[in-house]
Amino acid sequence: MMEKWILHMLMLGLCSAEDYREKKISMWKFILYAGIAVGYGIWEYSTADSQRSVWMVQSVLGSLPGLLMLCMGKLSQEAVGYGDGLLVLIMGVSIGFWETMGILFTASIGAGAAALYTLLRHKGGRKKQIAFAPFLFLGMAGGRVWLGI
Repeated sequence: MMEKWILHMLMLGLCSAEDYREKKISMWKFILYAGIAVGYGIWEYSTADSQRSVWMVQSVLGSLPGLLMLCMGKLSQEAVGYGDGLLVLIMGVSIGFWETMGILFTASIGAGAAALYTLLRHKGGRKKQIAFAPFLFLGMAGGRVWLGI
């Protein structure tokens, strides 16, 4: 389980740095992240004594938060970025629904606090964009502590 957390932290850190600097994430990073997550999941399934149906259900349910974020991005004309939805989708398929929800909740609280701070310091208005991937990175780090991911 520690290896899975390290892989997610490395990829989220890589994506977070670019999202923070450029407010976008390169497609090759999503492809690499998805390949690593799926590859690790297949390896984990093949070496564990788990049933295929349990693994598939966990992956499908874990994808729901990311799919919801992608829909929110479409409905809001990308106020919620597609990149953030893709990151949550990849993470969810790999670690499952409840863990993803915990990380997403932690990330949302952090992003909300940062947005409030920015607004109160008069450094940004309603249209100021905040990179969400760094908060997912911090949520994953916090998830290790609080959720035992």
